[in-house]
Amino acid sequence: MAPGYGGSVTLLCWQGAQAAAPLGMETVCPAMDWHGRWGSPRGRATLERTLAEPRARGAERIVVAGLSNGGIGLSQLAGNLDADGLVFLSGVSARARRPRVPTLVLHGGRDSMTSPRVAARWARSLGRRARYVEVPDAGHWLLLSHHERVTQELRAFLEEVVR
Repeated sequence: MAPGYGGSVTLLCWQGAQAAAPLGMETVCPAMDWHGRWGSPRGRATLERTLAEPRARGAERIVVAGLSNGGIGLSQLAGNLDADGLVFLSGVSARARRPRVPTLVLHGGRDSMTSPRVAARWARSLGRRARYVEVPDAGHWLLLSHHERVTQELRAFLEEVVR
């Protein structure tokens, strides 16, 4: 889980664990400085170290999620990560790369901080590999305002990836 601006958002980690734990999946949440520049060389190195550890312990499937600025940075790294799935919550870069793995994009339709249009356009460009879910009445913090829906979508996506 790569949280957004602020470097470490416990909420994303907790919600990811709510979706993953029933499937027997472990949740790992790296942290950055308060800028949360996941698309930077330092962010990339942090993310790669975080992915290498579970692989070294025998993890068969890894799904990486990014929230807000963390999603923007993650989308800039999406093409080369050692991951089996990607999740973007409230953030995708206009310069996002094409991932090679299944992708879930969750966005609030009333998000005034990151563009739902950019996220939707990018997800559509990925074809069947991606699923875009827009919650029409949600803003940027759909993790809070639509907790149950987000957990349900995350769990369904994780079930698809671990099959």
